[in-house]
Amino acid sequence: IKSNGLEVPWTGSDKTFNWHPLLATIGYIVIAGDGTLVFRGLSRMGVASKTALKVIHVGVMSAALGCIGLSLAAIFKHFETRGHPHLHSFHSKLGLACSVQFATQYLVGLVFYAFPWMPANGRRMFMPFHRFFGKALLVMSSMVLLTGMMEKLGQEAAAGLTYHSSGNQTGIALGFLSVYCVAIMLFMLGRDEYRRYHSPNAGDSPSYPSGSKGDGKGDGSEMALLPQN
Repeated sequence: IKSNGLEVPWTGSDKTFNWHPLLATIGYIVIAGDGTLVFRGLSRMGVASKTALKVIHVGVMSAALGCIGLSLAAIFKHFETRGHPHLHSFHSKLGLACSVQFATQYLVGLVFYAFPWMPANGRRMFMPFHRFFGKALLVMSSMVLLTGMMEKLGQEAAAGLTYHSSGNQTGIALGFLSVYCVAIMLFMLGRDEYRRYHSPNAGDSPSYPSGSKGDGKGDGSEMALLPQN
């Protein structure tokens, strides 16, 4: 991106390809990563309404899905223009699998939590799976990023370019930074003290067990992601 830049409209050139890593990184790591922390971060910043948190969560994940879709469109356009085969590497297959899982997680989440027709018992039953696949997507997205970076560096090495160029070093640094960001997100998602616990009265601030925020002694009945009917 630093050397070739970007282009609009897309012609399938290297400038079209550059949209792919940019949009994928923004969608998977930046936007979707923030989306996973909406219920934990914003609730501790004073946003007490579950409905407001749900709307923000869906909006952020919608933006992430849009970025991911555009990143796929960019790489398919580039490959079609250059005559390259699609899904020719581990990175491309892993990236497609991650995209499909993200879209599935998004749609199933809408069915279970965005609308009132799903019984509360069904929401509670599915919630552990929703959380698990959300964390799995963070791990998969970092794997997609790293495999893509390794594939690109390998192609440049085969073309006689050096690993020590400023562009390559910037890419490697961003890869490490993204992995550390995902690790921090997983840490926050795994800590009870960052959870938003159920408030028994509508409009109340989130309640935490034992009368203090963040002591991590929840009784397992928190309703952080459940919608209000």
